[in-house]
Amino acid sequence: MLLFTIIMIQKEELKRYSRTCEECKEFVSPHATFLVRECHDILDGISESNLDIVPSIDLETNLIILRNIFAFDRVLEPLAWEEKGLVAALQRIVDVYFDINGSVALSSTKLRRLVSQVIANASTSSEEWCRAMHQSMFPNRYMSLSLTDCSEVGDALALSLYNMCLSDRGEDGIMDSLVDANGCLVLSMLLQTEANYGDNDSLSLLLSYLCFRKNRLQELFSSLSESPESMDYHPGQWLNSNHAYLITKLASDVSSMPSDQDCSNNPLIFIHSLILRLVSEDTVHNECTKEVLRNALHCLREALAQPEKSSSNSVKTFLQHDMVGDYVSMLKALQGDQTSSYVHEQPYKGYKADVLSILANASFRARAVQQCILDQGALYPILACARGDPDAPLSREWALWSIRNLCECSAEARASIESLEKTRPSTDGGDSVGEYEITRGPEGFKIKMK
Repeated sequence: MLLFTIIMIQKEELKRYSRTCEECKEFVSPHATFLVRECHDILDGISESNLDIVPSIDLETNLIILRNIFAFDRVLEPLAWEEKGLVAALQRIVDVYFDINGSVALSSTKLRRLVSQVIANASTSSEEWCRAMHQSMFPNRYMSLSLTDCSEVGDALALSLYNMCLSDRGEDGIMDSLVDANGCLVLSMLLQTEANYGDNDSLSLLLSYLCFRKNRLQELFSSLSESPESMDYHPGQWLNSNHAYLITKLASDVSSMPSDQDCSNNPLIFIHSLILRLVSEDTVHNECTKEVLRNALHCLREALAQPEKSSSNSVKTFLQHDMVGDYVSMLKALQGDQTSSYVHEQPYKGYKADVLSILANASFRARAVQQCILDQGALYPILACARGDPDAPLSREWALWSIRNLCECSAEARASIESLEKTRPSTDGGDSVGEYEITRGPEGFKIKMK
């Protein structure tokens, strides 16, 4: 009993010293090997018939000290390759206490948090550490740790995955494993935790790196969209309002593309596919998906608002992938076309104006787009939007701008409009929906409310 008390006093001193950099390096780091081996001894003493025991104070204290050591020092690196090293200890802790298939998967939030934080701090140590962690922990043990309502766990796991990505030199398969079905299941679980329990900056950093530094956005979205229904996850929910800046980044990627780049690699294709998913008549919208849809439509509008249409890769992609027909069909659906498979009611106020803005920007000084819109029979549906609509601010202005562009290339369109006759007095209230102005800048024409 006396020996146990002395050891506990020493542990408390180590824990106290481990909170500051200099004291940690001088007084605590030399005991790292002992702490790791003691973790193994504690795990050796747990019988399989008694897995639901409360994690020992010793085990938690050891992990706290090891976590702090990694925050200030990297002396534990050699332990990764020892027979009873830290990697093996973390594996065993997860398997004993957090087996995803076992009855104890939701035990001890504190222990789950400590294990995740040790992994996160250790992942900053070296590329060898990251590879060892990835090989031994991902994806199954990460799934086990991700089953939590603790945002600190999610933040630590996302940080460790980000560090693993940084360490990937193309031969380790770390990046590929993150965007495959199992990897995206881990990401879905982390996103679910974030949605329920708070923002995760490390997760945002990880998604940004995967999407834009490594061009894995389409793979990531595709895999996340196919997550099991048991995750209660909407196809677009992972890209929620907290990650809306990803859409903005896509827009800048589109506008900076050289005109001779292969259109098949244009991120515009992904944006378009994302929009189509979110405007399907079967989609059940919430505030999150509305925000994603609005940002995606605005992104596409900005990408098409380029003065030099003749050399615009965005317009080439817009035509080659028959996107014109989709946006004409979206507009017709709002006007009661039952043959259209798109939403028949606005998901959010201003949706109709956003659809019109895409047709307007795409058709500016682009004869091929103008003719394609006319061939789709869109002249009269666009004309029908030229009346003020309080539920669709700016739709009238975007409709008029579209008509102007269509008349530029087509004598037939001009003749059709000239032949129209007023059948009843106008009762649209004139400017009751507000006053607007059209401005032209280096990025093209824009409409804004005064």
